Amino acid sequence: MAKPEFTTEINGPMVIGFGVVMCAIAVLAFVFNSSILYVLSKRKKLRGTTGSNFIIFNSCIDLIFDVCICIYSLILICSGFRLVRTQLCPAFTGLMFCCLLLNLLGVTFLGVARYLAIIKKKTLSQTTWALILILPCSWVIGTTAFMFGTDHWAYTSSGVMCFPKPDKSNPYNLFFYISLTIWAFFELCTLTFCYSSIIFYNEKNVAKMKEYDSQLNSSGGSNASSSNNNNNPALILNQDHEEKASDAITITESIPTSESHELTPHNAEQHHSNPQIKNLRLVSLKLMSILVIYYLSYIPFVIYELVELTTGKYKSPLMDLVFDLSKTLCTFTCPLISIYLHKPLKLELIFFAKKVGLKSAKILFN
Repeated sequence: MAKPEFTTEINGPMVIGFGVVMCAIAVLAFVFNSSILYVLSKRKKLRGTTGSNFIIFNSCIDLIFDVCICIYSLILICSGFRLVRTQLCPAFTGLMFCCLLLNLLGVTFLGVARYLAIIKKKTLSQTTWALILILPCSWVIGTTAFMFGTDHWAYTSSGVMCFPKPDKSNPYNLFFYISLTIWAFFELCTLTFCYSSIIFYNEKNVAKMKEYDSQLNSSGGSNASSSNNNNNPALILNQDHEEKASDAITITESIPTSESHELTPHNAEQHHSNPQIKNLRLVSLKLMSILVIYYLSYIPFVIYELVELTTGKYKSPLMDLVFDLSKTLCTFTCPLISIYLHKPLKLELIFFAKKVGLKSAKILFN
């Protein structure tokens, strides 16, 4: 079926601009993800925990994603110059979609692991997590390969993007899209539940800390501190210990647990700047940022696709490019979140970047 190359809404320079931006973001994301994998491969003390394993999983998926986006963006640039047809090969967009869902799977499972460790005080073995990952990963990859291998794809009316579109006349395409869309919603709901539970748990601990501080304040000093020590809510942050146990969740440098040591009493004038409260709030802010990023990346995208499925009307070509850009930003933000939330990894990467920078400077100036 022939597709128009451009419409009044979209033109060559616009397609070239989107392609250049997407390519630049994908290259930066590739550098971040490859750096993460390199540092984790060189530092054995950072490996072997649930958090590190999921970071490795997501970084590997993102590397494939980044390569696909680079190829896709180069095709967009060429199509903007009218060097190639704008009806693109479905292999790249199908693989991008597959990587996007697998990326969401890894982040969701990490949220579940943290929820079990922090709220339920339970952990699952590394083998169990590996087995849990195998089924959905093999299902997504197998279904995508089947769709591509049997040519059950539907194309956009613009021809700028060849994402596997919902097609009511194609039962394979319809099953593929509905099932993966439902699964994406399920993953987002699970992610929201787990991270929201941890945020509420943090806020409850903050309230208890403030109440304890106010008791110290009203009791008037160190004498009251010793008498109130028995009422301590025992809410100090558990900041160590990624290498102490295999169930440590290393994506965050500070996690509250009810099994932690007791809160050390402090003077009334110090409670306004309690570092434990500040760290808890920082953890909550980080988790909220993860949720917001994934909402912005997935919710509008899935809603528009569901509208296409129910109405049979495709999005505009410009909207296709906007959602392509949002997927690219998603793969760029994922490694940044991993680096920012994993303090030991962040320090190692800073050291690695400085070392690379010094070597580059020596080469340039010599």
